[in-house]
Amino acid sequence: MSSSLSSSTIGNQNPLPIDNAEKLVYTLPSNSCCGSRFYIPNDIADKVTDLIIPSSVTEITDSAFHSMPNLRHVDIASTVTSIGNYAFFACELLECVIFRGMISRLPRSVFELCVNLSKVDFKEPNSILSIDDNAFRECRSLASFTIPPNTKSIDDSAFTSCSSLVNVDMEHCKQLKFIKKRAFYGCEKLGVIVFPESLVGIGEEAFGDCYSMQLAKIPKSVMIIDDDAFENCRCLGKVFVSQCLLRSHDLLDTTFTNCSGNSEFSLCVY
Repeated sequence: MSSSLSSSTIGNQNPLPIDNAEKLVYTLPSNSCCGSRFYIPNDIADKVTDLIIPSSVTEITDSAFHSMPNLRHVDIASTVTSIGNYAFFACELLECVIFRGMISRLPRSVFELCVNLSKVDFKEPNSILSIDDNAFRECRSLASFTIPPNTKSIDDSAFTSCSSLVNVDMEHCKQLKFIKKRAFYGCEKLGVIVFPESLVGIGEEAFGDCYSMQLAKIPKSVMIIDDDAFENCRCLGKVFVSQCLLRSHDLLDTTFTNCSGNSEFSLCVY
């Protein structure tokens, strides 16, 4: 029979969480201001499935909980305003993360190689200004993602090889300026993206190997599209571009490389 679980602080006078073959919930101690695996007793760190980061914590440090082998759910208190690089790197069983507070960025490789991550819930999405390099790289179970509305930049390889990603909602992002190199490279199920009118630049191979992409409308605000931005988008049909962009870039040979094999592929000026 499985036992109920309790979460407690570290100290001789306090009991540790009760181990359970299926689930082990752990709350970081109330005397910790930094979120880190350091505060989890060594004998249970690899067994924790559900991690609660309490209101005593204001920041999560670099590599704080990386490679925790059984971690599945994380609930982060509203007091946390800073998260370090690689914080949850390679937590391969991680499925769901709840952010309750206002953070300004999703840092480098924060969820890289979290191959089972399927849900990220931002309670205060307006605070996020950037999605940094490799933030969600190879999150292979992520099927849908809404870019936080005040995001200004989606950085290099932020969503590379998110092979289940079907839908990315960014049309509402009125401050998004740049989608950088390989940001969505290898998102082979990604079908249609509606870009915001604020967008200025699309980086090299940003949407390379997005084999399922069928339609693209490049906003008139876009001034720069780097080489191979849409390379190997084999299903791409109509692409709507501005006259200015068409004049300033050799789109067919350098931007939409290996797309013209589709008989329905065409560049449409609007």
